[in-house]
Amino acid sequence: MNSIETIQTRTSNYDWKNGPDQLCPADSTMSSQLSQPVRLRLTDLDKVKYPPISIFSMFQRTVKSKPDHDALAYKPTADSEWLKFSFEEYWKMCQKAAKSLIKLGLDTSQCVSILGFNSPQWFVSLLGTIFAGGVACGIYTTISAEQIEYILRDSGSKIIIVENKQLLDKVINYKDQLGLKKIIQYSGTIENNHGGFVMASGTTGMPKAAMISHDNITYLVRYMTDAANLKKFNERFISYLPLSRIAAQIWKEFMEIGSNVHDSDLDLRIKTLAPNKCASLIYTSGTTGMPKAAMISHDNITYLVRYMADAANLKKFNERFISYLPLSHIAAQIVDTYCPLFIGGTVYFAQPDALKGSLNTTLKQVRPTFFFGVPRVWEKIQEGIEKNVKTLSGVKLNMFKWAQKVATETVMQRFNGRNSMLNPSWKLAKVLILNKVHAQLGLDECRAVYSGAAPITKETLDFFISLGIPLCETYGMSESTGPHSVGTVFSNRVTSVGPLRQCNQSKLGNKDADGSGELLVKGRHVFMGYLNDINKTLQTFDSDEWLQTGDIAKINNNFIYITGRLKELIITAGGENIAPVPVEDNVKSELPDLISNCMLVGDKKKYLVILITLKSKMDLNTMTPLDELTSECVDFLRRLGSNSRNVNDIIDNKDPIVYKAIETAIKKANDKSVSRAAKVQKFSILPKDFSLVGGELGPTLKLRRPIVAKMYSQVIDSLYADSNSNE
Repeated sequence: MNSIETIQTRTSNYDWKNGPDQLCPADSTMSSQLSQPVRLRLTDLDKVKYPPISIFSMFQRTVKSKPDHDALAYKPTADSEWLKFSFEEYWKMCQKAAKSLIKLGLDTSQCVSILGFNSPQWFVSLLGTIFAGGVACGIYTTISAEQIEYILRDSGSKIIIVENKQLLDKVINYKDQLGLKKIIQYSGTIENNHGGFVMASGTTGMPKAAMISHDNITYLVRYMTDAANLKKFNERFISYLPLSRIAAQIWKEFMEIGSNVHDSDLDLRIKTLAPNKCASLIYTSGTTGMPKAAMISHDNITYLVRYMADAANLKKFNERFISYLPLSHIAAQIVDTYCPLFIGGTVYFAQPDALKGSLNTTLKQVRPTFFFGVPRVWEKIQEGIEKNVKTLSGVKLNMFKWAQKVATETVMQRFNGRNSMLNPSWKLAKVLILNKVHAQLGLDECRAVYSGAAPITKETLDFFISLGIPLCETYGMSESTGPHSVGTVFSNRVTSVGPLRQCNQSKLGNKDADGSGELLVKGRHVFMGYLNDINKTLQTFDSDEWLQTGDIAKINNNFIYITGRLKELIITAGGENIAPVPVEDNVKSELPDLISNCMLVGDKKKYLVILITLKSKMDLNTMTPLDELTSECVDFLRRLGSNSRNVNDIIDNKDPIVYKAIETAIKKANDKSVSRAAKVQKFSILPKDFSLVGGELGPTLKLRRPIVAKMYSQVIDSLYADSNSNE
């Protein structure tokens, strides 16, 4: 077992020049410093099937194999044509970015932070940093300026690359106190709100406008008034003010400033790379405190993408991906960036408003062959289809239901390893109904569809299976470099996260009488450790170096089922352990047209209560939930006999029809409960839905339970005010 002393006394800086694919000397499988390599968790099978390789070399092999194949595609605006970069062009851009970062003073194992929506520049920044021997760190665009400042300070970032003015404004005030060398902006113009412009004389042509910030001016005044500098000062040297004093630099200029860095200088940086050195920092969402930085090695990434490509049966130079989920999340980096690097896939970038509705258009334009979505994305697609199905009647409705039945039987047989694609009924259902549905969704050429990053309901899984779309789950975490386990179309069980696999090991710890226990994982995909936190790193592993995930699971017939989180587990006053998600899902499934979100409460209490939000419209500019109910919700209430149109009308008037419907739904959900203690006794309707903007949901749309509990503490207290009324 590793010890604090072992990690602390290990040599922290190697003069390593034998890379990029040879292993640095290391005596521990864990690290808490960017410059410290680790000993890989290699098995005999791993060495043969997935030999260690750096991200640089993995990319290089793909470029050499098919340099002209399309690598990246983007649209400058929603209405423009797709612009594409080949793998060779992509490779050269990464080299240029690496040289520019070297020119700006990036040292080996130093961090570069990236803050912005998915784009070619994001990818180039990531890989350029790695080429230069640095460590890349993505930052969620939705977090506060204070949280960004914490990440920049914790990671030691001296260079940050931002998307636009809005995000620049979140960073600029911390520039001096953090000692940032450079801020680079890759989209839009750098507006004149940080200073003014001074026109240079243009002795060799038209004059140029030099942007001067408030900081430039105050720095210059301090510089001039220093006695030692005043004598040396001459107005002709104004143009030589340090580059670091400029507010930000546009992307085009950034890509050119390294043009005089020699190839040999970049080659030296590449030789410092090694599979067992850190390549990326992934900051956890920080639900209960400040985020932790998971250190991810080259080998963590290159091993995992090869494993994933095999598991999902991805084809070389024959896959299309859509990049739209936050790249600061490890799942998006693996799926969008690194997996296409290995297999030679083409990545299409969605528009920034993808999750506001434009993703549907992108799906139909791109027709991806591989698509990954968080549960909320799949739920929104489901809602849209169900809305259209409600317009069907008679023969059309009966045909649709028949096609669903055939599709369910066919997909379930495939999940069990049986070839059911030759079934005449399946072929007919596809021709008459299902092909049209798939084309309307943009999934008609999709061979692999996955949900992950948060739990998805059985109802949503069953719905897509009934459309002939074999939606499978993945399971993972930042500390496992994303997907530890994946289901596949040929080996899956509904609600499982995939089968046990030989390389990525799984077992249960502290099993209870029901066979549930904490999921423990081991393998080459397990992270290096938490940056600057040796103690937390060691606490995350057990004595045999199994990663303690904090997730409760069962293993049935070699398939893994996640049933809850240890931290989320509700322990009632009577000592009963209740996993909240199954209870919440049961309640939501009884009123899918009305209930948007639920949160079960009851830790150390005599009974369970549940907080409920209703389906309301969203302000598409701010992504803030509105008081007005969705049209589908209003239609549903009309059918029940209620005329309510707003959430607060329902709450203020205690709409008897709505409250009765929820009471009935809870009663039906309670009928499915595993024990009396797991029954919900009371509920409260909250005045607004959960959202990213409101803080109730994290960046991957996971429910932030401690924050919701604090926000609605008075509501919760009122539900327990008379604890004897429901005994």
